[in-house]
Amino acid sequence: TDNAHVIAMAKSEEAVTMKTFIREGVTLLYPHDSDILSAKSKALIDRKFGQVANQLNKDVKLLIEGYSEIGTPMTRRYNTQLSRNRAYLVSEYLIEKYGFKNTNLAIKGFGPDNPISTDRSEDGQRLNRRVEIYLVK
Repeated sequence: TDNAHVIAMAKSEEAVTMKTFIREGVTLLYPHDSDILSAKSKALIDRKFGQVANQLNKDVKLLIEGYSEIGTPMTRRYNTQLSRNRAYLVSEYLIEKYGFKNTNLAIKGFGPDNPISTDRSEDGQRLNRRVEIYLVK
């Protein structure tokens, strides 16, 4: 089942311009304890990233950052690895679909570091389980 909830940082459904992509990137959200790049996530990448991909030289550098919910101190190592796996799977998709070189994709797994919300609610946890894709200037 395709339960991954996906959002784009760009707030409108308008075409993503290069300027918007550079400034805001793309954010994918994940269900608890999952690193699966769902069909929904791929469709969002294709819709948002694909619109600017033809404007990008395949030698540009992209930063792909994975994150997890905060969890507990005992789950820190696991969540950090999970966040790396999320970023890695996104990078593999970008290589396969858009022809990027793996040497031009910087992958980082931050685990529970740099949360964008509190973990006190389901919504907060959901927002922290994410991958962010940015163009490196």
